[in-house]
Amino acid sequence: MNLVDEAKRSIPALDTILDEALNNLKFEKEEVKNNFGVALVSIDEEAPRIFRGYENKALLSLSKSWIESQREEIKNKLKKIVAQKGWNNFIREASELFAEFGTLVQSFEKDVGNMRKARGGKTFEKAILKLLKFIGISCEIPTGKSREKLRRIDIVIPSIEVAMQTPDRAVFLTCKRTLRERWKQER
Repeated sequence: MNLVDEAKRSIPALDTILDEALNNLKFEKEEVKNNFGVALVSIDEEAPRIFRGYENKALLSLSKSWIESQREEIKNKLKKIVAQKGWNNFIREASELFAEFGTLVQSFEKDVGNMRKARGGKTFEKAILKLLKFIGISCEIPTGKSREKLRRIDIVIPSIEVAMQTPDRAVFLTCKRTLRERWKQER
């Protein structure tokens, strides 16, 4: 297993992060009912903050794993670096060691950056779903065959079954965070 993948696995799933955000925010049902938009914005701000915390822990874990995986080699390199005569030689030798780790961090950042982008729209969609359920509104995200039929519908109220059998008794939501997403939907 590669060290970057191992570090990424320590970052919890989106649902776990959203549950943590809801727990941190300590909403009351009436508060959400009366200020749904404010609650949604709060979750949309809290979830990425929590994600960044887990991302930082994963980076620390990556650092420790990298050092542990080559303990003796790094130890020997550090001895050589410390023994250097002159500041310029020290900088040259130390830079090589840091550049080696920097390449690993670049790979980690690229992968985690892609995770952040992929979670952006899903965070908004699932936050709406969780808030609706929190205030007692039955709703579902279409999956499988229903997803194919409902295409760009993100959330169905009260259920997929009602939406498929009697669509006039269902509410269909599309969740868009940006103008670009909205434009894409309208095409």
